[in-house]
Amino acid sequence: MTRTEIIERRLAAHLLVSERGRSIADVVAWFGATQAQDQHQAKWALGARVPDSTMALVEEAQHERHYVRTWTMRGTLHHMAPNDVSWINGYLGKRVLSIRGSLYREYGFDAKTLAKIEAIVLGALAKGPHTRIELKVLLEARKQRTDGFRFAHMMYHLALSGYVCCGTPRGKQDTYVLLKDWVGQTAARTSDESLAGLASLYFRSHGPATMRDFAWWSGIPQRDAIRGIELIRDELTSATSDAAEYFMMRASERAEIPKALLLSGFDEYLLGYGDRSVVLDEPRSREVVTVNGLFRPTIVIGGRVVGMWSREIGARQVDVTLTPFRALKPAERRAAESEAARVAAFIGKELTLSYE
Repeated sequence: MTRTEIIERRLAAHLLVSERGRSIADVVAWFGATQAQDQHQAKWALGARVPDSTMALVEEAQHERHYVRTWTMRGTLHHMAPNDVSWINGYLGKRVLSIRGSLYREYGFDAKTLAKIEAIVLGALAKGPHTRIELKVLLEARKQRTDGFRFAHMMYHLALSGYVCCGTPRGKQDTYVLLKDWVGQTAARTSDESLAGLASLYFRSHGPATMRDFAWWSGIPQRDAIRGIELIRDELTSATSDAAEYFMMRASERAEIPKALLLSGFDEYLLGYGDRSVVLDEPRSREVVTVNGLFRPTIVIGGRVVGMWSREIGARQVDVTLTPFRALKPAERRAAESEAARVAAFIGKELTLSYE
């Protein structure tokens, strides 16, 4: 399998080709979980996959509970499909929390302290959504410190334990709600059912990809990734490229490569793989993926990363700056500028465009 074929199939799997009638809920359900630690970038990650979408439509989808923002694989924030939150975190949550023993000791989060925190927070959320500030006040009143990163780790623990998730923002403040109130009851899955489900979600939305890519994305050991692949082997086909075996769903398709894309920071098209060399040249990798784990928004041409972009939102306009790694051909410039216009339309502001 050539690199071009890998790119063509990934573009289709990532829903980065236009399809009328697709909704924000459809995108989240297809992926199951998409990275969302940068909330503004995460909204464009969804909107970029829905023709003529707007930020207001993405926010409305959250308000209507078509997706949930919470912590999951690798312990990071994701947008998740409501039907998938409980079983994914049921499988991954304890695994993620189990490796945080030293951090818990540092913060004094022993079993007794965590039980107190759970009682305070869950008791408050049973009465309705609370903001970060409101929960901090309640915890401090009960002699539970929330300074530094302590509060964040408290909510992280409760989310990965299956108790809480983010609710609809109140103004510019996030709220927290009880997961069971937000998504309702969902059917439990066995360990093998969950592992098979993770493998199916991953390879349908990210394939072609390797076993190591799947292990990295899900945060599970390679032996479990191998087993996950075996559990859904009848659904998969595979091909070799550069001595690596790439798996994809049997029904996977090849897409015509878009002329240009402006993808969000932390977009799954780049982030969702342990090995990103198919779409990103190594000499540029540390510019796009920083040493502290930030993923920059990318200019993608021919399915490959050829630069970065940024935006500043003003009262009436959005300033988009394109920073290509090489000189763009006239047709490529026009295509990238058309994408910048799509970003501005998504935000609902006039476009001001510049190059660096």
